[in-house]
Amino acid sequence: MPPRSLEMTLPRPSNNTCFITECHQYCEVSKTPVCGKPDLVEGSVAAFLPQDREYRRKNLLNPWKRSYTRGTGKAKWETNSSYCYSSVMVNPPFTKGRRMLDLIDLSIFDFFIGNFDRHTYNTFFKFGDFSAIIHLDQGRSFGSYEKDELSCLAPLKQCCFVRNSTYHRLLLLNKDEYKLGDVMRESMSTDPIAPVLYEPHYEALNRRLRIIIDVIDGCLATASAADDVLKKEPRYEDYMREISHDKKQLG
Repeated sequence: MPPRSLEMTLPRPSNNTCFITECHQYCEVSKTPVCGKPDLVEGSVAAFLPQDREYRRKNLLNPWKRSYTRGTGKAKWETNSSYCYSSVMVNPPFTKGRRMLDLIDLSIFDFFIGNFDRHTYNTFFKFGDFSAIIHLDQGRSFGSYEKDELSCLAPLKQCCFVRNSTYHRLLLLNKDEYKLGDVMRESMSTDPIAPVLYEPHYEALNRRLRIIIDVIDGCLATASAADDVLKKEPRYEDYMREISHDKKQLG
């Protein structure tokens, strides 16, 4: 951790050592110490990426980020059910290409793992607005297996569309022979730190899967046509053609 991020270290009555970092935007510093046992903290690294100087990355605000600052009340998306179309999809890069579909996929991923801490998202600078989203920072995941954080699905619920391929993969993972929880358990069974997850988390994955499918099925039930909800994979060639057309229209 960079020295500038370290505000203080302090011994505790329980004979362990804690440190407090800069966290003025999202939490109260005095209430968020990280404590060791007695002076060691277990952590993990879950991604390997090229050096930023080789593949520059953009860090962008998530339109569905939460309001963590006292006195600001709820975020706009929490009080406006038409937020997707009135505030997000009227602005690039959400008007065309893959970005909106990627954010909806990301919201489904976050719902599965219980991560409602998605302030920002990342893309590769090289690929412009057609870059896939890089899934970074899942630190606040697999906390409560009993609570389903339905607010994570706000992008899916408000926009009411999803990749066709995502929907059919979800249906596959809902089949008895391919249950998501069972697939996850098996995939991690040979991990050096297995069992990676507490057993109830696997059933929580199955439960959340059914919730997601119900949301999409609800969108399909009210849509004029299935392809209004189930979107085909955007193609880069089509995206560039639209961009070129827009530039010509502007003159």
